[in-house]
Amino acid sequence: MQYIVTWSYEDQSFVGWVITEDLELKFDKLINSEELDYIIGLEDVGDLVGVSNCIQIILEIYRDDPYSFEIIDITTKSRQELNVQGLKESFDEDEDSATFLENEDLVIVKKYPACRAYIFSKFNGKPQWTCENFIKDFDKSFIFKNRKLLLVFEIPFVIMQWNLKTLEFEMQYILNWNLKSGAVVAHNTKDFLYIYSPKYENYEEYKIISDFIIKQDINYLSIQRLLHNEYWKSYLQVQKCHNYSNEPKKLSYGESYTWIINTSLDTLDRIGLEDCHYTTLQAIIGKESTNETDFTYYDKEDSYILENKLFENGDFIFAYLDGIQIYAINAKKKALYLIDKSNFKYLPPPTYVFIDYYINNRLAVKLYGKEKFYQLAQYESKEKIKQLFDKCFEYGFSIFKSGDICDFMLFTSQIVLVLIKLEEFNKNLKVTETKRFLTKINLLIPKNYNKAM
Repeated sequence: MQYIVTWSYEDQSFVGWVITEDLELKFDKLINSEELDYIIGLEDVGDLVGVSNCIQIILEIYRDDPYSFEIIDITTKSRQELNVQGLKESFDEDEDSATFLENEDLVIVKKYPACRAYIFSKFNGKPQWTCENFIKDFDKSFIFKNRKLLLVFEIPFVIMQWNLKTLEFEMQYILNWNLKSGAVVAHNTKDFLYIYSPKYENYEEYKIISDFIIKQDINYLSIQRLLHNEYWKSYLQVQKCHNYSNEPKKLSYGESYTWIINTSLDTLDRIGLEDCHYTTLQAIIGKESTNETDFTYYDKEDSYILENKLFENGDFIFAYLDGIQIYAINAKKKALYLIDKSNFKYLPPPTYVFIDYYINNRLAVKLYGKEKFYQLAQYESKEKIKQLFDKCFEYGFSIFKSGDICDFMLFTSQIVLVLIKLEEFNKNLKVTETKRFLTKINLLIPKNYNKAM
């Protein structure tokens, strides 16, 4: 049986409806305002959050004791108790989630006071739900109707996908390094996971003209972000500094249409904020114009990054700190639309500024260890290099003890090559850890290690 519930703000009542085989609604049950007042009190009623086919609802309420929502059985017109600790404080619609699964289990995700996803089961029709399992220590969560739970972790920036039916880990999505937990998962289908770009404050600043280089071939588009590259240095030498004014920039695609880009700057130092850049994009088709889309960015005066280019097919691309966007024109509807087919192949390295946050995370060191060593070498941070080296050995030894020889060999070989390169890169560092590292791992690997792989 499929079931839906409607909630009326006017008369403070809930009505349950059965969906028939003919896809028609048939009245089933009612909780009127007097009954609801007796169950939980009308002054506390918030909003309807979820409904199950077992004729139960999740109702948000305006109180925190014992928690800020209630499970109500419409048939018995009674509250359902949750047997668990840690569900205190209010229910935030932006950060918290609650839903019934297809098997009628109840899932509640709370960020505060502890980041946990609770999975409840109900047995023998008793009015008490028992917490069977919970997953903790994450930064953000999303629950989908297909019983998928996506947990966003800030360090390292990954999304882990869990099956709420089997409670098994299924997939890990490694995000762009600067895509922090402010990212919002917009939609989840069988084949695709769409992620909305974070806000500007989640990105690091690079005090250069622009670190995006856009290359276009007939069937290939390359967008490179180059910080320490010889080609990048030569590229900067021939580039002019970006000067932004209120004069619009026009880029014509033959006689078909013309793109109009207008960027203005508003300095907000008077109220303690950084510079605000406001950019609008519009296209002129003949005598008509399309809808206008706009972007707003806040940053320091010497670190504003924006690169744009007109493709051979007439599409327009923006590359900036918040991400990369490609726009096309629907000539019939005279409208702009965003082409969103992101496909990251390589992850940008972490920044030096937050090295302390990542050095204690094994996955982060595994993914970005080489880049971290090179960054520390450029700053001649000998103490940090030693700390990172010690962590690398600690992680390598842990991987070895777990029996993952392949992962151990990959991890240690990368670190050994990096340490050797560090001595070549900067003689003043006097990195003498290479031999010590080789000596340590030599005691771990047997002579016939190749047979164990």
